[in-house]
Amino acid sequence: MAKETQPLFKGMTRPAMIFGVPMTPLIIVLGVIASISVWTSPIYMLVAIPVVLIMKFIASYDDFMYSILFHGLKCKTPALNKKYYGVKTYTSLPLRKLGEKVQFPVLSIFGLDKNPSFEKFIPFSSLKGNDDDGIVLTKESEFISTWEIKGLAFEVENEERQDSINKLLGNVFIAFSNEPVAFYFNSVRHDVDTHLKANYKNKYLKEINDLYYKSFTEGSSKSTNLYLTMVYNPFLNTTEKKKFQNLSKNKYDNELLNFIQKFRDYSNRLEANLSKFRAKKLQIYSENGKSFSNQLEFYNYLIGGRFLKTRALNSPINEYLIGGLKNIQFSQDLIQLNYNDGLKKFAQAIEIKDYSSETFVGMLNSLMYLDVNYTITQSFTPMGRVKAKDKLKKQQNQLKASEDDSITQEQQFYIALDRLTNGEICFGNYHFSLVVFGEDVKSVKENSNKVITYLQDVGFQVTLADIHLPHVYFSQLPSTFSLRARISPITNENYASLIALHNFPKGRENKNPWGNAITVLKTPSKQPYYFNIHAEKSRDDFGDFTLGNFLTLGQSGGGKTAFLQFLNNQLLKFADKSTFPSNISDNLKKMTLVYLDKDYGAMANILAAGGRYITLKNGVSTGFNPFMVEDSNENIRKLQILMKVIATSNGETLRTSDEEQIATAINNVMSHRLEDRTYGISLFLENLTDDNTDENSIKRRFNLWKRGNKFGWVFDNENDLLDFPDDINISGIDGTEFLNDPDVSAPISFYILWRVLDLVDGRRFGLGIDEFWQWMRNELIEDEVFNKLKTIRKENGFIGMASQSVEDVLKLKTARAIVEQTSTHIFFPNEKANYKDYVDGLSCTPEEYETIKNFNPAEYPFMVKRSGETAIVNLDLSTLGKENISIISTGTAHVDKVNEIFSQEISLDQKVQELRNYYKNI
Repeated sequence: MAKETQPLFKGMTRPAMIFGVPMTPLIIVLGVIASISVWTSPIYMLVAIPVVLIMKFIASYDDFMYSILFHGLKCKTPALNKKYYGVKTYTSLPLRKLGEKVQFPVLSIFGLDKNPSFEKFIPFSSLKGNDDDGIVLTKESEFISTWEIKGLAFEVENEERQDSINKLLGNVFIAFSNEPVAFYFNSVRHDVDTHLKANYKNKYLKEINDLYYKSFTEGSSKSTNLYLTMVYNPFLNTTEKKKFQNLSKNKYDNELLNFIQKFRDYSNRLEANLSKFRAKKLQIYSENGKSFSNQLEFYNYLIGGRFLKTRALNSPINEYLIGGLKNIQFSQDLIQLNYNDGLKKFAQAIEIKDYSSETFVGMLNSLMYLDVNYTITQSFTPMGRVKAKDKLKKQQNQLKASEDDSITQEQQFYIALDRLTNGEICFGNYHFSLVVFGEDVKSVKENSNKVITYLQDVGFQVTLADIHLPHVYFSQLPSTFSLRARISPITNENYASLIALHNFPKGRENKNPWGNAITVLKTPSKQPYYFNIHAEKSRDDFGDFTLGNFLTLGQSGGGKTAFLQFLNNQLLKFADKSTFPSNISDNLKKMTLVYLDKDYGAMANILAAGGRYITLKNGVSTGFNPFMVEDSNENIRKLQILMKVIATSNGETLRTSDEEQIATAINNVMSHRLEDRTYGISLFLENLTDDNTDENSIKRRFNLWKRGNKFGWVFDNENDLLDFPDDINISGIDGTEFLNDPDVSAPISFYILWRVLDLVDGRRFGLGIDEFWQWMRNELIEDEVFNKLKTIRKENGFIGMASQSVEDVLKLKTARAIVEQTSTHIFFPNEKANYKDYVDGLSCTPEEYETIKNFNPAEYPFMVKRSGETAIVNLDLSTLGKENISIISTGTAHVDKVNEIFSQEISLDQKVQELRNYYKNI
């Protein structure tokens, strides 16, 4: 389904013309000529002919040229300023002339007090209300608040839902069309630093981490931040405003409080309407006992193009909000920002000369994929219905009178009037600017060309601002209405489609249950994605226990194994005691990861990380003795389950008397002292009675598991060697051989899972299971794991499950419940993906399914679904080098070599280096 389009009533976006000249300036000029003629001589009327021709020629370049010229005059600087600097220059701070009594030699004919400052363009005056109100009073006595918008993920969102939500956004502006408010939307794309703090004791892990973050070179990661500002003007006219400003202090303060309360009401209404877009009001915050304002930090960015920590001071804002700048210079269509630290940045400003004939939701989204830093500003001042109708009729009549209307535009006026009368749309005065940044003149021009090309592709005629460039630049600041040269009435639908409030998911950089994000992933838009597995519950979840289970699915060869092992490496930074909340007891400031492997893929990585890796071979003693566990009710319950799994491994059933006999035998064995429970299965058999008349009796079934018999190597061992010391943070167990053996697969799987999940005690714990459906093919095991899946979050743990076979996963009876009990779903490329499996079985949308199926595996992309958002990301391990990538994902051909190297009596670092050398040379 194609996106809905909204007509953009172009007859409203340009001034009415007479003889090809905008009516207003033409009438003014002809009026002046007529006045001169009346007071002097009628012959001067002849001057009108060449004047009109000249005006027509000027207007042919740009319909708004006369407005631009007017604004150009307003931002004119003294000639000596331009002569001194070479270009038009505004300093950050105004300088006053010294008093006459001050004797100081004149050093220059250019008085510094004549040096223009950009302070006059800064509209902000002071902070008002409470710290959490986020209210700024302007010099024009207007009130403004700003919200940062996380926005809606759109990459894999269906178009019908995008249209539906966009209509809701458009209705927000209709709701405020009769209120004295205006809106400013800013989309800020800028460079970000993506390095996450990590402290590893293991040298290999530290090197992998450092090498990975080298791929995030300076300027390679960008973030797009969305901001919506509401401006409230409580005055109907200038007279009312002057009256308010001249009130006595008490009356002024009382009236100010009334205005603030009214503005709070408007703000609350807007914030409620923006809930779907995840809006957060910018306000004052405290740090080290000092007050800062992220609202002023945003305004500071609009001034200087840098995010700087900004104090919330009891001083005029316009006097200290300088964007870190020494001065700003304007030369034709180029801007140079000169910073106090000696650095500089260049910029150009793009404006729309003529609009496309229609809009659609997200029509500017592709700008977010450009490798360009920019700030888009779009303001909208809604008009009441009566005012809008008058404006429409007036514009329609002017166009008719000037014979400047086309048939299409004339029809559009009738449609617009009809829809406006019915309350379906509202109109508002709109202005657009796009400031593009670059590190030098060449790069800023290249960046501007990229943006201009895209805007032209979607139907806009654009131009670089020049004559009125200072006004265009500072019109980015909310409430700078007088600086807007190009104002065009458009509808609320057009405005909603142009701003869209679309963005890429960013994840959460910090304040997650375990602290910082696990890692940072790249995206097609170059915006970093802060990857986490825990669900978001509040704005600060640090120390809380939220759901962290995840599900990873993807075809073989799609990068799944490499991702899971890299994830393990990144997770191990949370073993550092300094990353735990201070109120956690020391005995819980530890971390254990266990990875249940298949085909030895994780072997080398776990060993290099300082972990332990257990390989089980069919027919070779496992070193397992289940009866060597502590005598507790829970362990006895699990022993009973294990014995049931063994006794029913071939599909047999158990009678009540059989279950009673098993329970009695277990209790008898467990009543012995721990050191007397060697060869537990043999002891267990001694407590079973044999029914000679039953060829498949309980005792005969278990006899196969006795030492010396077919399966005696599995559990009938002298001691139990399966342990997980606290000083080893990661362990791996390979299930390649036994998982494919139906006779022993279920019992071994159950015992390993039992012992592993017993580690969950409040420490940071994670269990990863590759091809998890193979470990859970027995219903008793499946039930146990699923029950733990539901409760493990309460004990600070998670279970991560992975598979390359979606079909086999969905055969599990708990498949649907597993999907619901996993907070994060990770999908790797699968060109053979089945619609029913992914959409019906895994709750993917049709758009997500198509994306997964059509991924290009060469780019190592995958999809992350969590916390109600879907992100397209990729894991770029190119900076790690071939040898480290080979360690992260062990090929089966190299398993023997890995075993050989790590069985040597040398240091761990030497083993890792020898393995690297091996991989380098093959």
